[in-house]
Amino acid sequence: MKNGKSIIKTAAALIPSVVLIIILISQFPYTGLSRIISIPMILVINILIIALGLACSLRVGQRYLYVMWGGIIIVTLAITLATRIDCGQPLTDGPIIEVTEVFTWENNVSDITKSSKGKL
Repeated sequence: MKNGKSIIKTAAALIPSVVLIIILISQFPYTGLSRIISIPMILVINILIIALGLACSLRVGQRYLYVMWGGIIIVTLAITLATRIDCGQPLTDGPIIEVTEVFTWENNVSDITKSSKGKL
């Protein structure tokens, strides 16, 4: 019976980290293959911290239990943010910038050809 409660407490304490990982994946999609290493590493570290919290919660009084679990959740969120790997921006800046650069380049080329016609 105690193992079932421990698993439920671990899953409940891990939910904020999992939600943060999902948000980071959606906001920073260009992480590449490093995501394969970083996400399991984050989850293992957070599960170990939560397991230590479960072991310590047996010795802590009821009065400090909420503060301890709040601190554990904050630490797991901080670890999730600190260990995420971001490989940077995409290779292109988007089609709008590329189109404007092409038009600027065409204007510069036409200006050069107009000015050099009379000199040849």
